[in-house]
Amino acid sequence: MDEILELGIKRLTPINDEDWRLFYQLLARIRQACREGLSNIDEDKLTAWLKLRFVNDGNLYLIIAMQDNKIIGHLIGWIETEFDKTLFFIHQAKCDINLGEKIINVWRIIKKMLPPNIDGIRFWTKRKGFERYLKKIGLSVNNKYNLLEVI
Repeated sequence: MDEILELGIKRLTPINDEDWRLFYQLLARIRQACREGLSNIDEDKLTAWLKLRFVNDGNLYLIIAMQDNKIIGHLIGWIETEFDKTLFFIHQAKCDINLGEKIINVWRIIKKMLPPNIDGIRFWTKRKGFERYLKKIGLSVNNKYNLLEVI
């Protein structure tokens, strides 16, 4: 069976009780990811900021991948406007399993969760390699200052 089909990929929302339980599990993952260098923001500041935005900001996207009732991947992102462009900024993304080329299908699922008026994606990362996957789904890439920009 395709590994992607076995993953439950969903966006957490504050109106769902189950999502609140998952939200606190996600915060623990985010803290660990910060300790691993997947954020340029202190873990306490980031999690406090996410708690405020989770309740009050419909532009926040906390997307998780579940397998066997366990979070095995996550993405922190939000919609922002820069002059005349609407961008999706991805601050942190991590998956516990290596999907290789199958990550393209995950990106396609995430892209469908976003509003249709997104002009581009910005991705804060110190890691290289995301470009090749994003190019395969028809997105161009500009990488500078640890900021991967996909238009």
